[in-house]
Amino acid sequence: MAVSVTLPADESERFSSLALSLVLFLLITSFLTSYYLKVKRITAVHETIVGLFAGMFVGVMLRLGPLQPVREMLSFSLSEFIIFIVCSVTETVILKKQ
Repeated sequence: MAVSVTLPADESERFSSLALSLVLFLLITSFLTSYYLKVKRITAVHETIVGLFAGMFVGVMLRLGPLQPVREMLSFSLSEFIIFIVCSVTETVILKKQ
């Protein structure tokens, strides 16, 4: 596991902006691809698969690239994911009971 290095504020801000731009790029690409598949009535490929491959492509580029701080900002946290899933399921169950 890599040791995180404290960066100056301006570099940290630049890397955080880059990480946010990558996430927004993936989100916009996913929306546009979904719209295109719906308009062209293409059912062989689901939007989720396109989003998955786009995320894998960006992940490989980050893994191979020299941007360690961006990689740390976009890292996957299993505990946060499990908390998100549990809260989502709990909210769904509560809403269905009402």
